[in-house]
Amino acid sequence: MKKIVLALSFIILLSLLGFGIYTAQEERKYILLEKRDELYRLASLIELRITREFDAGLWTDTGSASREEQALRLNRNIQPVLDEMGQAYPAYGIGIVSHDLRLRVAMSPGAIQDWISESPPAENELTPYPAGNLNLLQTDSVNWNKQPAIVVTRPIIHNGNYAGYVWADIKIEDIDRLYQNSIRGRLLSAFGIWVMSMLAVWFFWRRFKLSAIRSANRQALSELPQLVPLLETMVNIRNDYWREITAIKRLIDACPVAVAVVNQQGIIIAHNDRYAKILKRFIPSGQKLLGMSLRKVMERIELPEEQCVFDRILRGESGVEIHQKPKGAEWITGGMPLLDGTGQIQGAVLSVTDITDREKWRREMDRMDKLRVIGEMAASVAHEIRNPLTVVRGGLQLMALKAEDKSRYLLMIEELDRANNIIEEFISLAQNRTIVKTFCDINQIVTGLQPLLASRIADGACSLELELTDSLPAIFVSEKEIKQLIFHLCRNARDAIADDGRLILSTRQEEDCVELQIKDNGCGIAQENIKKLTEPFYTTKRNGTGLGLVICQSIVKQNDAELHIDSTEGVGTTVTVKFHLPEPAKAAGSNQRNLAIG
Repeated sequence: MKKIVLALSFIILLSLLGFGIYTAQEERKYILLEKRDELYRLASLIELRITREFDAGLWTDTGSASREEQALRLNRNIQPVLDEMGQAYPAYGIGIVSHDLRLRVAMSPGAIQDWISESPPAENELTPYPAGNLNLLQTDSVNWNKQPAIVVTRPIIHNGNYAGYVWADIKIEDIDRLYQNSIRGRLLSAFGIWVMSMLAVWFFWRRFKLSAIRSANRQALSELPQLVPLLETMVNIRNDYWREITAIKRLIDACPVAVAVVNQQGIIIAHNDRYAKILKRFIPSGQKLLGMSLRKVMERIELPEEQCVFDRILRGESGVEIHQKPKGAEWITGGMPLLDGTGQIQGAVLSVTDITDREKWRREMDRMDKLRVIGEMAASVAHEIRNPLTVVRGGLQLMALKAEDKSRYLLMIEELDRANNIIEEFISLAQNRTIVKTFCDINQIVTGLQPLLASRIADGACSLELELTDSLPAIFVSEKEIKQLIFHLCRNARDAIADDGRLILSTRQEEDCVELQIKDNGCGIAQENIKKLTEPFYTTKRNGTGLGLVICQSIVKQNDAELHIDSTEGVGTTVTVKFHLPEPAKAAGSNQRNLAIG
């Protein structure tokens, strides 16, 4: 029966291929007929334009002029028309031959002066194209660098006189390409029909075969009715087995750890989704884990062989657990042997717990605890150092009053003040302060600081300007700390400003937050240094402590705000502090008021 089906399918395939080739041949004739009509229409259109747009005097012999000069005169008049037609019909070559001159006078494409002196072939020299009864002629086209083409010609009759003829051609290569595309499509269609036919035959044959098997089974059961209870029991056992398998698979998939089952050869025969997710970045996408060797997986992860728990489990060890550290991750891998009914080891069940995030947070908490202890100790030491510094400073002041040369003492006092400022900032940073928050108006805080900023920061070389938006919603912050934040940021900005500088403080509302911007036109900050600004003791100032912006960042975090720094070298820096509103609020108005303090 199979041989009959194969023979029938082969006959159908040959028939379909033959039909496809035949229809493609007919399609070729149709293409030639269609192109012939298009060439006739194009040649007629050119002949009609030439006779309508030019009078008969265009073709009149000028007498003393040579043939080439007369051809060039005709070319200057007719070539623009052919260029326009060539742009409209780019797949076709067109041209005009003068009857009296026996020269080509215009053509497109391929228009150069060299072809004017070449004599075109006479119409009777063109060979018929072998295309059945179609009236087409063949030549080597001057339009297409002597490539074979089919051509039609049409005479130009001007006031009853034969002035010449128009030719229109198309490359045979273009027609062959259309024919090849057609035959390719026909063959693919024939093959597709054959495949669908074979699928239909297979489907009905399968149904027929199953029907015959069921009929034979019913006949056997009718002859042996005592087998019916046995078969029903077997079916029930099979259904129970698949239900148990499905339940186990769901249980494994719901397990919070990654689970995989391997056989004695170390081949993965089952796993849950979490196991595939853990190994996703180590295994190429699209590659299945089922059937893959566990040792090959270990090589992909780049784990040493001594960290493979599988070999230890096969030796009979139970409750194996090991801490693995593949690249960029940390796992706790354990396992237990998989035993058969006789107690023989048939494989192993492996469990993998991803502790990458947990260990990361644990190490971070350890680091923070160490830093907290060190900070408390450093703050205590700094506090004790500040007391003797105060005594030393008082003594230096008394000695400066009695000394004739006070410059040395003043220099020492200045350096003591600088050391004292560093200690105060360090203590402020190390203290775990409890802040009291209230609803505050950011504009009132800025205007309240205006006199202090004007006296301490603004001077003759720097102007302070306020651009405050009216009716801003209240923010829930510590007023004392926000004043300290603004003062620190303005002092940093003033240090970066040279002569004729501007320091602008502005407020506005953006969606669900109120923004405070401090903008200067100072020297700016390099892009690679912006990320380092909030690191302790990092500074670009000559006498800076590197703790100012660290304190600012601490204040911002304690008040549930955000700090953003945008800077361009040579242009200036803009520091934006975003205070999140407790509830969505809308500004009642946005009237700007500019205050300049010079």
